[in-house]
Amino acid sequence: MKNEIQPIVTDDLLQYIIANGGISDADGSVLIPDKLGSGYMKRIELFSEMRMMLQEYTLTKPVKIIRSQLEVNRELVVFSFRNIFPASHHPDSLRSSVQISSSDLALEIDVFPHVHSSNIIIGVTVDYLSSWMENEVQREFFSNLKHQSYFYEEFISTKIRDIAQDVFLKDKKAPFNLLFFKIKAEELLYEFLKSFFRRIPITNYILNATDAKSLFSIRNEMALCLDQPPQLTLLAKQHHMSVSKLVKLFRQVFGDSIYNYFQTLRMQEAARLLREEQLSVSEAGYQLGFSNLSHFSRIFEKHIGMKPKKYSLSS
Repeated sequence: MKNEIQPIVTDDLLQYIIANGGISDADGSVLIPDKLGSGYMKRIELFSEMRMMLQEYTLTKPVKIIRSQLEVNRELVVFSFRNIFPASHHPDSLRSSVQISSSDLALEIDVFPHVHSSNIIIGVTVDYLSSWMENEVQREFFSNLKHQSYFYEEFISTKIRDIAQDVFLKDKKAPFNLLFFKIKAEELLYEFLKSFFRRIPITNYILNATDAKSLFSIRNEMALCLDQPPQLTLLAKQHHMSVSKLVKLFRQVFGDSIYNYFQTLRMQEAARLLREEQLSVSEAGYQLGFSNLSHFSRIFEKHIGMKPKKYSLSS
């Protein structure tokens, strides 16, 4: 059996790249050396309350980023727009998402070799975010983030992808770049917050690193087995928590029930199979575990906005 390549482990990908030959170009981007892959990372200090990092790269070896718990900054909220333009040939493409999390959760991020990654990371102070809020419930939500661990995730919308594309295509030498990036950062946050605050209610149950890791694992397991609906009792037992706790925390983090989230992943994959693999509607449905194609068509239309046959023709 061929030995699996063990990932390089780091708590800071940018510093790892710099330590291994990454150099800064004229506009301040850190270029990834050929021995590590290709691409760049760029930090942008927008103003005192907001900063931004652009990441666009392909690495030649697997990397595992394990975020350190040593520095806890409760005044800063980090929004990670990850895998914005997902690679269709890897299961991770199903996890194009926006994440916000406290810095005390030791989260792990896998970077796969030969898979292009496009990420935008925005750090904003809690007080600045609170100044945008329209009501006391929203302001209280961000105020509470100063006092507890948290993690939330949303799917990336088409609108967010469009804004991100503007960011990555921007001529780095164009005039008023700082103003441009500030406007785009605020547009990205606006689109995320608009979607996020549709959650009713937005809960703040206590979340520790072990729980967060279990929820990631459950989400990833579902994404890799889309032809079999999740079994709550089995999942809860495997991850050493009660069914009620699992249901409560999953909805808090991902904004939906486990089954509805599974169906969303399923329909995203169905759309990809129709669009990129050119499968027929029946082939896509059967591959994802549907024996009743009328049922498959109804669920597809609910999630994607049109019937699978029409979607296939439009693609």
